[in-house]
Amino acid sequence: MQPKSLKLFILVFLPLTLAIFILTSSGQASEIPKISNSDIFPTDGWLTSTPEEQGMNSTYISMMYDFIFDNSFDIDSVLIARNGVIVEESYLEDSVVNEALTQPHFSRNFETCIYQAQGKLRNWYSTTKSVTSILIGIAIQNGFIDNVSQT
Repeated sequence: MQPKSLKLFILVFLPLTLAIFILTSSGQASEIPKISNSDIFPTDGWLTSTPEEQGMNSTYISMMYDFIFDNSFDIDSVLIARNGVIVEESYLEDSVVNEALTQPHFSRNFETCIYQAQGKLRNWYSTTKSVTSILIGIAIQNGFIDNVSQT
């Protein structure tokens, strides 16, 4: 990242992310449904739910999208998971932005968004390191390697 981009990231994106985490709770002591791991994994894909079903307030998610679009942030996708299920998933391609602005975010056709997002090169930055770390941890846990220094 360039210094100006890093400064923008630190000053805008990190506080925004923290605010989303804090504000997406409903503020009420509502009962959050308990989902056992056997209900979530293994499956052929992720389970989905509404934010409200997971004790979140979708109004704050809508406010997040307004903030992203109003400030023209170069964000390609948004994924929010809570309690092991996806509560929001969007691919913010240019062709999808108008749809995102005119419809409630839960009524979007995610399959169309995914199709439109295919084939576009993206900057993954540190994501590759995170995935590599996860795979190394799995390899150590399953005995394929002894430690991170093994060659």
